[in-house]
Amino acid sequence: MQEPKSSEMASLAGRIRSGNRAAEEELVLRFRDRVLTMALVRTRDRETARDLT
Repeated sequence: MQEPKSSEMASLAGRIRSGNRAAEEELVLRFRDRVLTMALVRTRDRETARDLT
């Protein structure tokens, strides 16, 4: 997965702050796999990791 540019993330954050629900969904979709992987590494339990994410 390609790292997002900081200008893209700043724009996304601004849209989220202004209440744009689609931008929130974009953020979730963009990072959900990374967050799940991090939770899995930390918990070493797939079901717990899924519960946390």
